[in-house]
Amino acid sequence: MSEPVRRCVVCKTRRPQRELLRLRSHPQGKTLVWGHRGVGRSAYACPETCQAAMMEPARLARALKRPISPDEIPQTI
Repeated sequence: MSEPVRRCVVCKTRRPQRELLRLRSHPQGKTLVWGHRGVGRSAYACPETCQAAMMEPARLARALKRPISPDEIPQTI
């Protein structure tokens, strides 16, 4: 069985899921949560280079397919 592969929302490179940071949108509220466990639409980013660029509200809104306000974005991992 092969390992899941995901695409970085910033640089568009494909990497194994375990190598990327996951930011997920909780399905029952306007909450963004870091972590690899749980349900909800997710966006992935390279931890070394793309994490800061991922925090742009427009980029997250496109990846998570819902409007994102700047105060929803978590400040730390």
